Amino acid sequence: MKDLIPASDPVARCRRAEARLKARSVGTQPGNEADLRRLQHELEVHEIELEMQNGELVAAQAEVAAGLERYVDLFEFAPVGYFNLTADGTIQLVNLTGATLLGIERGRLVGARFGLWVAEADRPAFAASIEQVFSTGKKAVCEFTLVRAGLPARVGRFEAARSPGGTECRAVLMDITEQRALEEQLRHAQRMLAIGTMSAGVAHDINNTLTPVVLSANLLLGHITDPHDRELLDLILAAAERGSGLVKQLLTFTRGVSGRRVPVQPRRLIGEMMTLMQETFPRNLTFTAEIPADLRPVLADSTQLHQVLMNLCVNARDAMPNGGRLTLRAHNADLDEQDVVGHEPARPGPYCALVVSDTGEGIAPDNLERIFDPFFTTKAREKGTGLGLSVVAGIVRSHAGFVAVASAPGAGATFTVYLPSTVEPAPSGPAVVQPPPLGHGELILIVDDEPMISDTLKLTLEFAGYRAVTAQDGAAALALCVGRIGEVHLVLTDLMMPVMDGATFIHALRLNRQVMPAIIFTGLIEADTRARLAADGVHCILPKPCEVQKLLRAVARELAGRNSG
Repeated sequence: MKDLIPASDPVARCRRAEARLKARSVGTQPGNEADLRRLQHELEVHEIELEMQNGELVAAQAEVAAGLERYVDLFEFAPVGYFNLTADGTIQLVNLTGATLLGIERGRLVGARFGLWVAEADRPAFAASIEQVFSTGKKAVCEFTLVRAGLPARVGRFEAARSPGGTECRAVLMDITEQRALEEQLRHAQRMLAIGTMSAGVAHDINNTLTPVVLSANLLLGHITDPHDRELLDLILAAAERGSGLVKQLLTFTRGVSGRRVPVQPRRLIGEMMTLMQETFPRNLTFTAEIPADLRPVLADSTQLHQVLMNLCVNARDAMPNGGRLTLRAHNADLDEQDVVGHEPARPGPYCALVVSDTGEGIAPDNLERIFDPFFTTKAREKGTGLGLSVVAGIVRSHAGFVAVASAPGAGATFTVYLPSTVEPAPSGPAVVQPPPLGHGELILIVDDEPMISDTLKLTLEFAGYRAVTAQDGAAALALCVGRIGEVHLVLTDLMMPVMDGATFIHALRLNRQVMPAIIFTGLIEADTRARLAADGVHCILPKPCEVQKLLRAVARELAGRNSG
């Protein structure tokens, strides 16, 4: 290759041509002028051919060099680490990506044992995979935790195969940390989906259990005058209502079911939270509350706001394993355009700010932007799922508010929940309401597959002056209505029933021209079912369990609407 002359050097080509001409002329008799011209022409043709070959060789050299450069770039900057290892795991060759994955300069890796960067618990599996490659010649795959000095541990996937010479193996190292995290998130999501599916059945069963308790206790309250007995009944009702509230929280968490938005005074929720913490949180924590007397109410679902406070307080508790102070504060705030930038759907206006602060470990700056991401958690797997703060953010956002956080390592954390306040006053105590009007023998059809509920509802309505008949499912109720056309004044039906559910039963009534008022009595209703019922003219939906007075007022109201119609 050193004798090649670049095509761009005409002087060198000329000298070479002259040398060839002289060499060819030595030992020959000079010919005539025509022979000389012919020889010169041949020499020029050969020279042109050589120049073309020389140019092709130079271009081939450049292409080889460019290809080699591309190969080196692909090798060095590949998204995976490449290694050549001996039978004892000594590194003979490594690319830049591999050195980056191990967190050390490449020059210090060659000659070192790869196993030094494998977690001790995973080294036997790694050694077995290397042994398999050299003993069987088959490809080996294993996964292990990479231990890197001063850097977070990562999860690596190692694939190795013996080289053609047999003295080394060629290995690929991939960082699958994010992949494993995504798989764990998927498993969490699948578990949550299973819980969400199961929660409807759980809610139905629990509400069916609580409904006879609430209705019976309400009935007894109207007939018992002994103070001690009434106190016991009040305790029963309070326990049943608490159980019903827990069911609502379960549905809110797993299915996003929201309750009715009403004016709520946060002072009451904070007071309940303080009582709960003092009774259940560790004794090495102290609690303080700072609530102004003029705190504005918010339009909210009180169960969901209780969950927001609960999640924030539990996180604060976990941030203080060795004790500390947990403070709940609240104040009125008037936010302008600048204050709500980046916090859609929040709008400028009056707000109520709920503040939960602790003196705990604080939050690292790198984690502050991720704490509201679903499944992100710095807690051990058995201590947290990473859902608490994402649920908080979702609930607050659904109330047109936002959450602000301030924290630093070792300086505790402060979460501030901003909720739009309302001019509507929150109820200060139980409202004084007039007892519902009594019935005048109107016949009411009760449809429920739970005999205890049907029997309790029947007794309740009969005490109030109505007549009642029962059916265990929609099909039996439809047959009863067809057989007693014009006799039934109102239908009180559950939704989830065998054979024929409540919504299908109502629709079948309308198809059979059986027009009568209907009340849905259920512990769970989906949005599409609500829309189906509305299309069939049903708008009165009562929750299970329900107070007797509320039930009787709904019955009287629906019957009055029928009579006026």
